[in-house]
Amino acid sequence: ETSQTDRALTFTLSDVPVPRLSEIRAWLKQAHLPAHIRKHCAVVARVAGACADDLLARGVFVRKRALIAAAHAHDLLRFVDFHAKAGKQFPVPEPADFAVWQKLKAEYGVPHEMAAVQWLTKHGYPDIGEIIRTHGSHCVRDAAFLPQTTEQLVLSYADKRVMFDKVVSLDERFDDFVVRYSD
Repeated sequence: ETSQTDRALTFTLSDVPVPRLSEIRAWLKQAHLPAHIRKHCAVVARVAGACADDLLARGVFVRKRALIAAAHAHDLLRFVDFHAKAGKQFPVPEPADFAVWQKLKAEYGVPHEMAAVQWLTKHGYPDIGEIIRTHGSHCVRDAAFLPQTTEQLVLSYADKRVMFDKVVSLDERFDDFVVRYSD
């Protein structure tokens, strides 16, 4: 039951440029991003959106549109730092894919988070890049890359909850990191 003094306020913040989903999908295609990573990005976006809804319902400020766009694009250039053991369970990319990847790696460098920041900045979306900048595992080793904003924290969390295209516990996800990325 609400009293006459209770009020609800709903708003959509549009303080930063946000790419349309169709634009992000075109980038994913242009970068020859493998289908399994595209699926991962879509599930991360779904988890991030659900987290944003929960935070907003609790009165926590979050730029939901920017967060979801960042989630869809967070692994846009994931291939620039593929680990040799990480992808054995997936189809081998075509030579044309490798050619595009090598060109993009030469242009944007590594790690993939910073490469995506550069891509997004070049395409007019530096604020979306800033959300993406701190989502990777290297962030735990360098305090300059620790998530600070609500959007960065949610993206990092959502990414860690999604293994390939399945939502899993953090323990399952970190166990998978050990298997895939340890030498």
